[in-house]
Amino acid sequence: MIYNPAALARIRRLEVRGGLAQIRIENTTTYERGRYPGFTSIRSTGQRDLNKTHLDGLSVAIPAPTYRGSLVAAFGVHRVKNFDRAFRQELIDEKSAEEYIDENIVETESGGIWAWTGGVASEISPKMAVGAALLVYTGTAEYGSEYFKQWNYYAPDVGDTVYGEISEFDAVSSDHIGVSGTFGLTYQASPNLNIGAVIETPSFWNVKETSTAEGYEFYDTVMAESSWEWTIDDPRSIEYNMRHPFSFGLGFGYSYEQLNLALDLKYTDWSEFEYTDGFSQDLNSVIQDNYGEALELRVGAEYILPGPGVSLRAGFFRDPLPFPSEYVDQDRQYFTFGVGFLVDRVMTVDLAAVIGGYTLQYLDPRPYTEEYKTRRVFLTFGYRM
Repeated sequence: MIYNPAALARIRRLEVRGGLAQIRIENTTTYERGRYPGFTSIRSTGQRDLNKTHLDGLSVAIPAPTYRGSLVAAFGVHRVKNFDRAFRQELIDEKSAEEYIDENIVETESGGIWAWTGGVASEISPKMAVGAALLVYTGTAEYGSEYFKQWNYYAPDVGDTVYGEISEFDAVSSDHIGVSGTFGLTYQASPNLNIGAVIETPSFWNVKETSTAEGYEFYDTVMAESSWEWTIDDPRSIEYNMRHPFSFGLGFGYSYEQLNLALDLKYTDWSEFEYTDGFSQDLNSVIQDNYGEALELRVGAEYILPGPGVSLRAGFFRDPLPFPSEYVDQDRQYFTFGVGFLVDRVMTVDLAAVIGGYTLQYLDPRPYTEEYKTRRVFLTFGYRM
């Protein structure tokens, strides 16, 4: 249903599947030293980890009796995007124990997007199957950040030591709803080679965001001492609409005895992403100028041990970030490993791991890099009646 609904046509028995996923994110943020003239950078690296466990998906496929060929309907819900993210910045610059600048930021994001999906597929010839799926997306993202800065140093412009503190907390909650469609086909080119093709229609989204903020500031100079607090009691709310572009996929599967090989390509032109409401129209020209084409590459292999009913799997995929290239130090790339068990010919148990990450680089206002390492573990159960 998610990758190519035409493959549903091969299911011959009623099948129920469900699984769990655990994700670990490790963030390391490193700033360049020498941030302030006359100060020595004592600390420039911040680290933060995040662990989350959640339901990954539930689905059922129902074959209908046919005179020839096949007709299969399927329904399910799958977590197709994680908003889970962790970030920490820790900076300390000193002239001496009494003169310093200390700056910290901690960010946390959680939530995800669920795809509620219905699909249908049919074999229209002995070698070809077609399928379609409708996907309705719902989800929520929760973002929170804590910012703290403290400084104490001699300032020549005021002729005295100045001291200050700033602390701020921001929270943003956003509700997402969207819809898209997928059309696919599979073709058996030879007894060993299968070809698949997929078109994903643009997805249309509505997002509602609510944000709050509170903070505190304190300044002590030779001239005066002052402080104030602020809180936004009434949450600020905005709503906007957006459209994701078409995506096109092409895949090849080759089987020889107990060995299965797979290659998948997916093309998306992210410069066609656009906001479709008046509120955000001014961002579309920025997207068109800075975002570009992306080609996902996925390769995998599976070897089946028929005696014990065990499948061994490994793979690699590269999923380019749709950001301007000057911000990407290392693109998203992951290695995958898995093992599957067939239990009593009616039940499958699959365990998989995904390991990899990416690195972003920024030049303004101070150069720094954000490195993210990800480990995801999936445990999935299937039952065939």
